[in-house]
Amino acid sequence: METFLVYGNLNKNPLYSCNNTKLTFWELSARHEKQRLLGALYICYGITVQICYLLSLSVIARKEFRSMSCYKLMLTLGILDVICVTVSSELTGYFYYIGFEYCMLPTITYICGCWMNCG
Repeated sequence: METFLVYGNLNKNPLYSCNNTKLTFWELSARHEKQRLLGALYICYGITVQICYLLSLSVIARKEFRSMSCYKLMLTLGILDVICVTVSSELTGYFYYIGFEYCMLPTITYICGCWMNCG
């Protein structure tokens, strides 16, 4: 992540630059094999996990449980897990579904990758 902050953007960094690619988002998407089944499975799994998490968090977030520190900690970790599942499962499923490559959305890919490596 520090290289993003040092260079200001990814096009100035020679390791992450997509300056050699002159294709548009849709042209890049058309040239790659799309893994639609795998993408749909990732998305379905992510939605299922999100529903289970949100049901659990709705119980943990009740006022009688929030007075105990262990439930506060579980609520915080649960919220972070919901966010991480969104990136690691649902966004990954979308990327598989459209036949994604790095140069299609380099900044989003870089930030999501840095974020997931931290968590």
